[in-house]
Amino acid sequence: MSTRICAAFLGASFLMAPAALAQSVGDPVPDTFICTLVNGPVSATYEANRAANEADGRVLHTYSRIFNGFALRVSDKAIDTLVERNPTITGCSQAVYVGLPDAGAAARGAPKPDGGGGKPDKGGGGGGKPGGSGGSDQTVPWGVARVGTGTPNGNVAWVVDTGVDVDNPDLNLVGSAEFLTAETFGGNANSVDDLNGHGTHVAGTIAAIDNTIGVVGVAPGAPVYSVRVLDSLGVAPDSDVAAGLDFVAANASAGDVVNLSLTADQGSTILDAGVQALADGGVFVVMAAGNSGVNVDTGSVSPAYNNGPNLFTVSSIDKRSNLASFSNYGASVDYAEPGVRILSLAPGGGTTNKDGTSMAAPHLSGILLVTGGSVGADGQVKRDKDGTAEDVGVLP
Repeated sequence: MSTRICAAFLGASFLMAPAALAQSVGDPVPDTFICTLVNGPVSATYEANRAANEADGRVLHTYSRIFNGFALRVSDKAIDTLVERNPTITGCSQAVYVGLPDAGAAARGAPKPDGGGGKPDKGGGGGGKPGGSGGSDQTVPWGVARVGTGTPNGNVAWVVDTGVDVDNPDLNLVGSAEFLTAETFGGNANSVDDLNGHGTHVAGTIAAIDNTIGVVGVAPGAPVYSVRVLDSLGVAPDSDVAAGLDFVAANASAGDVVNLSLTADQGSTILDAGVQALADGGVFVVMAAGNSGVNVDTGSVSPAYNNGPNLFTVSSIDKRSNLASFSNYGASVDYAEPGVRILSLAPGGGTTNKDGTSMAAPHLSGILLVTGGSVGADGQVKRDKDGTAEDVGVLP
């Protein structure tokens, strides 16, 4: 398994893989397959190594918590023969690229929500907004002011994203891991650090410390564990993301919160299995609805269309509670949260604004880290496109 787990100060870099730039989110990953195994006492590690030897392939990941199986780098022809000859393999499917909402377009240079709202403000956040706490250089972002802040309950925020700035003084980062293979747009497969900015921004909204710098989060100072599954452009195979979810499932406790501000616009059965396994284990999973302006249910937006206990899908609103023009919607959406011009942390210090359902989801994650499961309401979303306006989730 391509895994590196280390203390929060570790950082590195890796060159971009130019050949991958021709791919888009939703495209199949060349020669990369995810295989599931029969139920029972079957070792994923043993079977993965055996399969790799038989098919002249390479093991990328093994999975034991969200399902029993492995990811393999192997040719199309070899995978068909492998499945036919190995009775312990129930099936293999080709991995697909997933990423930040609209990450595929962002990789091609188009400005999109979640891509940021200007250059980072290295000065901190400046001045403080009405109702702010702490010193004059700390700001309470409008979204946090809307949903409220509270004392975290001790559970961990697992930020499954582009990584989190390992040196940020405004976060209580308790650990980092990465699960990237090299089959990505932006490479950087050997670093736990955030080379994009998205994951750091998400973590700040959830849990930025109430001090004299930066911003304050909904659950200030809550422990954050960074699980880097997306590259510097916010893209990766779903096999990598699943490896990160498998790691969380092996290490999280009931009541912890997983924030998933990423999507697979054509659906991903492996992500669906991952979030369901986490939820079944008592972990809260908060998912961004996506930024394509479509119905998550009819548009096959994974994992946002998943429903059930401990699963939460979040759409985006502006300051007037209007559904953001880019936000996905649908019956699977549970709450609407602030997601337009959201100020939060930037790698290297300072703050920056970003838009997107990726920015909305961490507000709900913070709420759950304070309450342990209950969510209050402050009105409902306006101009909802499906006619079933969700509550704006706040601290009770």
